[in-house]
Amino acid sequence: AAELDNYRKRTRRELEQARSQGVAELALPMIDVLDNLERALDAATPEEQSSSIVQGIEMVRSQFLDCLDSLDIRRLDPVGRPFDPHFHDALMEEVRDDLAAGTVIDELVRGYRIGDRLLRASQVRVSKTSAQAGPETDPETDQAPADSSSEPTSDDS
Repeated sequence: AAELDNYRKRTRRELEQARSQGVAELALPMIDVLDNLERALDAATPEEQSSSIVQGIEMVRSQFLDCLDSLDIRRLDPVGRPFDPHFHDALMEEVRDDLAAGTVIDELVRGYRIGDRLLRASQVRVSKTSAQAGPETDPETDQAPADSSSEPTSDDS
């Protein structure tokens, strides 16, 4: 009886994992479509915001979000939180002395999770302090200024 019970539990768990994997494989391309809908809405000028086309795109976007929600797919909300490499991909760093180092400033590409599992990592901009910035680069050469103490010497004599 115990073996049968364990078999049922294992089968149920494997079935749920397979379902979750199938939903994730279907959702990833759909999330790309959602990204494009949001880009279209962002590109609309203030004068166009009241047009029926923009309102229609907004309704489709809303319906997309409702469908994702029904599949237990949620957006990550990283802005203002510490950078976590398990959920975020840092694309850029920005010197910000008003924020703690490693704080997410902006989300460039939205991240999503399905249940407790990461579906797509957020691509973010992260703060760093001016002390972490290191030496400034020369705008003409885009390289750090040369330090005479670290220049190699030539002993060709």
